[in-house]
Amino acid sequence: PPIVSLRLGSTLSADDIKEGDDVYFECHVQANPPWRKLHWLHDGVMITHNATARVIRSNQSLVLQKVTRNSSGNYSCSAINAEGETVSNQLALRVKYAPVCATDRIIIVGAFRSESLQIPCEVHADPPPRQFNWKFNNSGETLKIGKERYVKNGSISLLNYVPVSDQDYGTLTCWGQNEVGTQDWPCFFQVVLAGLPSAVKNCSINNQTQHSVEVQCLPGYDGGLPQIFILEVISSRTGRVRYNVTNPDEPYFLVESLENLIHYGGAYDDIADDNPLKAIIYAVNQKGRSQGIVVKDFYLESTVENRAGVLTSNSLDSISPILFGVLLTLLVLCFVIFVRVYYIKATATSTTITNVSNDLVSNSKQGNNKQDTLA
Repeated sequence: PPIVSLRLGSTLSADDIKEGDDVYFECHVQANPPWRKLHWLHDGVMITHNATARVIRSNQSLVLQKVTRNSSGNYSCSAINAEGETVSNQLALRVKYAPVCATDRIIIVGAFRSESLQIPCEVHADPPPRQFNWKFNNSGETLKIGKERYVKNGSISLLNYVPVSDQDYGTLTCWGQNEVGTQDWPCFFQVVLAGLPSAVKNCSINNQTQHSVEVQCLPGYDGGLPQIFILEVISSRTGRVRYNVTNPDEPYFLVESLENLIHYGGAYDDIADDNPLKAIIYAVNQKGRSQGIVVKDFYLESTVENRAGVLTSNSLDSISPILFGVLLTLLVLCFVIFVRVYYIKATATSTTITNVSNDLVSNSKQGNNKQDTLA
């Protein structure tokens, strides 16, 4: 089988490869008979020739043009001849790169006036950043923030910030620097005057059935921050939360399996104390939750009939075959007795009617005879 070894290009230094550099590998093969097929692997996945992606295979060489951080990993090659296949040693490729933001979106930070904030700026970099810089910008000016107001902890910089007046609300930017270079695009933080969200309003019940119900409300003011909405079904007596659901977009909720909410007894023997149930809706943002709004038309309580139905259903499931046979026998006996009594009553009634009819006929004949005699 082939004897295979992998080496980094002779003109390259493994410790000094940065994003944008060109890298090539050489796969050395000794084989008898000669190798007939050669494969390249990146973290165990086969590499194919792709000029668009700047991956070029040429004979026993692999060229990676303008490498990125995603090019990092373990590389190997394998050769095949008539005697078998051999995989080479693994060669680790490290691609250094300047810092980039851990998130590519603007982060909104809500704050009350005179509220002390700690704003974390996290970046990805190899090697880790050696320093950070912060700036503040509002509609009127751009200010550089002094280094005494933030600290570095690995790949994170923590800024202590306290907005006091309206002029302190605006955009904060942060960027890092390492031996490769300075961050091209800073991380953005939008500091806004914020508070708790307002309560939802105009809640209504729609499409209510025995099994589900829809609850729809209108959102209130978000407090200056993105908000989500939470519905909780709780016991009116005990305050125990029996069900909750979150909607990140709007105050609309579909509450399903109502029968389970009413009759569920799983972990509680005192489930009767949980009824009736009511629904409360909250709006929640970064600062906390709004006042809870009770949905007026939402009211769940297990009635006597429902409890009896559930008890019968559950009881039948737990009845033993012998007890079931005894009950069935009693039912049959009751039916036979009922039929027998009914038959006896029917027979007695028929006999009475016949006797009365015969008496009437006899009395009629006697009357006729008396009339004939008188005549």
